[in-house]
Amino acid sequence: MGLIARGKALGFTLAEIGALLGEGSATAATSAEEVRRAAAAKIDVVDEQVRQLADVRARLERLVATCDEGDAEGCASLATPCR
Repeated sequence: MGLIARGKALGFTLAEIGALLGEGSATAATSAEEVRRAAAAKIDVVDEQVRQLADVRARLERLVATCDEGDAEGCASLATPCR
């Protein structure tokens, strides 16, 4: 697997991969520390996405429970608490 494909598989955008490759800069070499910083920042982004998805999942579970409890009006109106 090539460098760009590995970067994409790790969630980096093409722009981020280009920056790590030194695209458009005088030095084409990226230091291990720069890669480490980019990876740590990407972890923060992924962690936030996981938190957001967990919140959506919890709200969907509450909606399913509302529907399962026979509350047709609440189910049809999506009237479950958002938080």
